[in-house]
Amino acid sequence: MSKGRKTDAAALLAEELSGLRALVEETARQCELNMKARIDELLHILESHARPLDPVAVEKLARKVSRVRGKPQRGRAKDLKRIHDILDDLDRRLVDEPA
Repeated sequence: MSKGRKTDAAALLAEELSGLRALVEETARQCELNMKARIDELLHILESHARPLDPVAVEKLARKVSRVRGKPQRGRAKDLKRIHDILDDLDRRLVDEPA
């Protein structure tokens, strides 16, 4: 491979990596906004007493949420997955289930 071709390939890779970085930033931003909106919706349901909730079930859900742990400083996808999964469960139990 000629020196010029190596430089072109390196420039192409650098450009693609810059695009990937932008994709990561936008995806992370959207993920954060979506999760916060879901949490706000759940808080609204709880605070408005919009539907009857079983106190025992709500206590179990609170314990489940309190056990969600992560290491935000490490920025791992599995930590976001845990939060996403608990929000899915809360959505099913508080939003989707009939009153």
